[in-house]
Amino acid sequence: MSEKVRKTKIQRNDEEYFYLVRNGIIYRIPRGGKAEKVIDTGVEEDQRFIYYLDADGDLSRSPRAGGSVTEAQRSGISCKPFPGFSGDRLLSGIKFFHHRLGVIELYESERLNPDLAFDIWCAARAKVGPDLTAVLCGSRLTEERAALIRQLQEEELQEIHNLQIAELQLRWEKRIEEDLGRRWMKKQRRKLDKLVGDPPAYLGEGRSVLEEDLPFSCLVLLGCETWQIPVVWVFGGWNEVPEPREIAAVFRDWKEKYRAELFYVGSSFLEVHVPQPCPDVDMAKKLAWQQFLFSPDIVTQGTETVVALAQWLRLLTKWHFWWD
Repeated sequence: MSEKVRKTKIQRNDEEYFYLVRNGIIYRIPRGGKAEKVIDTGVEEDQRFIYYLDADGDLSRSPRAGGSVTEAQRSGISCKPFPGFSGDRLLSGIKFFHHRLGVIELYESERLNPDLAFDIWCAARAKVGPDLTAVLCGSRLTEERAALIRQLQEEELQEIHNLQIAELQLRWEKRIEEDLGRRWMKKQRRKLDKLVGDPPAYLGEGRSVLEEDLPFSCLVLLGCETWQIPVVWVFGGWNEVPEPREIAAVFRDWKEKYRAELFYVGSSFLEVHVPQPCPDVDMAKKLAWQQFLFSPDIVTQGTETVVALAQWLRLLTKWHFWWD
C-alpha cells in the first residue's frame, strides 16, 4: 500500500517530463535531456520502499515487491523459468517476470541470494544468447523506470556511437579541476607519469560491491548490448553522474579495448568485469586516469591517489565506480 511521505505540491507536466526520485531529491527529465533537480525533500530513503512523485505532485512511497509467484499472479504477470536456462544447476530454478517495453525485451528475476549473485551472472552471461544481455540490479523495475524504457527509441541507442570519448574526458577534467584545484590535479598526474614496475605484493583487500550488505539483488535480462545497459536501465544524469548515453559510450570503448562488461547496477554505483587485470603498467596508468575522470569518487573517497588506482588495476578483474 502506498503512503505519502512529504507534500511537495509539484505541478507535474507529464507531456514534457519524466520524474525520478534519488536519495530524497526529486528530478525531472526532459526527453533526450539532462536531469534537472526540482526539490530536495530532505527525506532519508528506506531501502524497503520505492519512492516516487505521485499524481498529486507529492513524494510517496510503496513497499518493494518481493517478487514471489503469488505477487506475480496477483498483478497478472506470469513468473516462470527462462527457457534457455533449463538444466543449469544455478539458473534452472530462478523464475522471471517477462516484460515487453517498447523496443526492449526484459526479463526480471525473483530476488537472488547475494552470495551466489556473481556466479549466477557468469552462468547467465554464457547462456542468454546473442539477443539478450544479463546484468545484476540492486532494485526492482519501477513504474517510472518502465515508462522511461517504453519511450526509448532505437535511434537513441545508435546516437551513442556519435559521442567522442576525448571530448567527454576533457569536459570532466575541467570540472574536476574546478572542484579539486589545478595544483592537486597536476600533482596526481606527475606522480602517475613516474609510476614504473610492478605493483606492491600487497595493496589491501580488493572488495566487490556484491560483498556489501545490499538490500536487494536480482538478475535482469535486457534486449540490448552490454554497454547500452545504462541507457536502457536509465542510470545516470543526476548529481555528478554522467548522462546515461555518456556512460554507455565509455563502456563501449572499454568493451572494445579491455572486453569490459557491466555486471552490476546499483542506486549510485556500477561494477564492471574484465577477463584479466591490466597486463602492463602503461596501460594501467592510462586507464586509471580515464577512470578517475569518469568517477572521481573512486580516488577522492577510495584509493586517495590515481597511482594507487593504477596499481589496483594491475591486480583486479572487477572495476567499481560510484558517485556521492
